[in-house]
Amino acid sequence: MNATEAMKEKHLELLERYIRSWLTRDIVMFLGTLGENIDIRECYGASYSSRSEAEKWFRVWNERGKVTSWVINDSYFDSDRGVLIATWEFCHEYPGVDVPRFDGVTLLSVEGERIVTLHEYETKHERY
Repeated sequence: MNATEAMKEKHLELLERYIRSWLTRDIVMFLGTLGENIDIRECYGASYSSRSEAEKWFRVWNERGKVTSWVINDSYFDSDRGVLIATWEFCHEYPGVDVPRFDGVTLLSVEGERIVTLHEYETKHERY
């Protein structure tokens, strides 16, 4: 495995642990993936700029809702920028949400062993 492939695998492993933390509602795992000055931008507009903000969001969201499925479909790695790009399908239960399934893209960067940037973008699952 060359250096680029190793970096991609490291990034992908962190994203997979991040996703698993949502599926299992594991706050310790969730926080263990995040750097201190994490920059999370959710697909619906909310953003969180610290681990403490992200922790509050995770706790509140999981009190109200539940991630039922989150599957990575493809991933790509930009070695010049050190960014993982992953496409996925997301399903959840959340009060007031009529469409519990959508597709998305994550842009993720890492420093050391933690995620420092996680930006997500959404698209409708249904195609026409």
